[in-house]
Amino acid sequence: MNRLALMICTYFFPYVMLVFFVGCERDYEGELTPTTDDVSVQIAFAPSAYGQMDLSQNLDIEIEVLRFDRYGAEFSFDPPVIKKISLGTVQPQIAKLKVPMGEGRIVDVKGYEFGELVLTGRHVIDYVGDGAVIANIRLDPVGIPLLSISSPQTSYKVGDEMLLNIRLKNVSDLFGLALELEYNRSRFFPLGVEAYPSTKFAKSSLPVFHDLNLDSRAGQMQIALTLTKGQKPIAIGQEGEIIAIAKFRAVKAGTSEIRVKSIKGKSPKLTQPNGESLDNLVDMRQYLLPSDHRLPRGVVRFLIK
Repeated sequence: MNRLALMICTYFFPYVMLVFFVGCERDYEGELTPTTDDVSVQIAFAPSAYGQMDLSQNLDIEIEVLRFDRYGAEFSFDPPVIKKISLGTVQPQIAKLKVPMGEGRIVDVKGYEFGELVLTGRHVIDYVGDGAVIANIRLDPVGIPLLSISSPQTSYKVGDEMLLNIRLKNVSDLFGLALELEYNRSRFFPLGVEAYPSTKFAKSSLPVFHDLNLDSRAGQMQIALTLTKGQKPIAIGQEGEIIAIAKFRAVKAGTSEIRVKSIKGKSPKLTQPNGESLDNLVDMRQYLLPSDHRLPRGVVRFLIK
């Protein structure tokens, strides 16, 4: 069986910790040599996960590569493709994995502190030996409600319709959500917001309220999603779920951002059926828009050509 060897190098920076997977071919005399069929996977720790962490502490990382069967269920390889490493801040750490080539390889990463699961992240890659494969895996904190925005692509042409996915994870007893988006009106024209078809919000009789011109001068969009009487509250686990899609038109060439506006008690706001806010929303806001150089999850930068 053809196999791809992965070399995992971890580097530490003041605010973002990065893990690089570099593809290699193994010389079975014991040496690793680079190949043109590299796999490069970058893992960035989520902003709020270790904002107050003493970086002298170790974090135990478990990396496992899984596969799908023909029905879409996940399985471990036999024998399992798994590696455990302890990350410190003194020297880069290197671990090695051999991954069977093929489509639908799930790179699953877990971080443990004192034996407790604190971070998770995963990405599905296809490797069929015909070039480089790049996967960006962000390790998210476990147990904190998280909201993020993303786009299927970040480069568009003038006149293109742009999609912005609004995603939630680690929530339970969720009945409603409100948030505001900020954007540059000279670059983007708002078209609308839709509840994602598979979410319970799409089955609500009042799924989405939006004000596309909350502030026409600054460029602000207000979005609210709610369930209706008789619907059970939403629970979304660590795997996450897209709950809504905002649509824009690219109107002028240049580089600009769309971001979640952070207003305490107002945006983003996640509520229970009784109208009370969910817990840990302070952590969620730090995760969206960190005050230091860590990677924000509430901002998407676009290039319009």
